[in-house]
Amino acid sequence: MRLLPHQVPDVPETRLWRDALRWLVMVMDEDDPDLPYIAVLLQRALIDGGLSPDQGKEANETLLRVYAAWCAGTLECWRPDLADMDTEGQA
Repeated sequence: MRLLPHQVPDVPETRLWRDALRWLVMVMDEDDPDLPYIAVLLQRALIDGGLSPDQGKEANETLLRVYAAWCAGTLECWRPDLADMDTEGQA
């Protein structure tokens, strides 16, 4: 499932891994090869209260890459696909 542009959340203002990883899972492209690992890291951050230094390094690399794509507007969630939109019912 992909978010529509009006549903895309802002970058979190906190410096907590659980917030950054939650944001990543919401905005990453569905076919991003790092998405499953980021989802696992989110689970670890929620259970353990944070990430290990190695996990943090790997998560930060993905965070910087996805943040750059978010700023550039090149993530799938920034591209409306009118063919996928429900044009009947509420506007």
